Amino acid sequence: MLKIKVMLDKNAYNDLLNDMESYFIFKNDKTINKNKFMNILFKNYYEEYDKKEELIKQKLLNYFEKNNLSYSNLNIDELSYKLINNYDLKDTYFTKGITFNLNFEEEFIFKSLNNLKYESASLYFRNLIYDYLSLKPYLRENIIYKDNLLKINNAILNKKIIKLQIDNKEFNFMPYKLHNTLDDKYTYLIGLNENKMPYSVNIGKINNIFILKENYQLLIDEINMLENIINTNIEYIKTEDIITKIKLTDLGIKLYENNYYNRPKYFKRVGNIFYFNSSTNQLFDYFLPFGRKCKILENDKLKKMILNECKYVLRH
Repeated sequence: MLKIKVMLDKNAYNDLLNDMESYFIFKNDKTINKNKFMNILFKNYYEEYDKKEELIKQKLLNYFEKNNLSYSNLNIDELSYKLINNYDLKDTYFTKGITFNLNFEEEFIFKSLNNLKYESASLYFRNLIYDYLSLKPYLRENIIYKDNLLKINNAILNKKIIKLQIDNKEFNFMPYKLHNTLDDKYTYLIGLNENKMPYSVNIGKINNIFILKENYQLLIDEINMLENIINTNIEYIKTEDIITKIKLTDLGIKLYENNYYNRPKYFKRVGNIFYFNSSTNQLFDYFLPFGRKCKILENDKLKKMILNECKYVLRH
């Protein structure tokens, strides 16, 4: 196996480790598995990464030819390489190192590439990492879970029922659509479970996917219901019909107005009192950090969830 050490700046290094943790790339002892992550990243991204250089090369060729400028293939290769490979990083301090071993299959692919005309293996992977980190978070997640996405898209296209394995549970599922969250951080799969109830899950939490032979067909009402969930908040599916009444202090109102992430929408407001018809789980995640700045007036389930969370904090 080929051993490679890549030097990064501190921010890029921390961002890469954060992705490994966010996408559940762990060893059996629950520590981050850098080897596994880097092999997945390379195998799932090298083709797209190489296409970027070829695209820039073609644009350069078109420009030179259109303006009757002389050039050589060597100049075009070198210039396209510099344009895509982060030459603005020349003044960056690379103080953090990540060491990993390429698996035999990935090593074979790497040695077959014609990308090392101007760089070492370490520099190639540094450029690949920085290019990867320049993408939006949900696109990075899609790269790491490329195999699962291909299966899901295939099932959606052919309207096939799939069997999902999540943690220790297995169940049949009718996949409807893949959609990223409002903050462009994660990709969720939404559809109907075997009881024809709406269900959504982050693709990173899916352990295994198996495409079954059986087909499915969604009704218009079911499609409209799923589209409504997508347009509101795909991370939280409302399974209960509960109106939640919350009173906010003046500071609580300011927090609500400025904190957009996963913010539930109210359908009625009377002074400092807000009325919500959102998922209790969403309300819990959003309002828990408000502390004394909010008071739950109606929704016994939400009151109990917050009380249990406070008890857990005190015990630990």
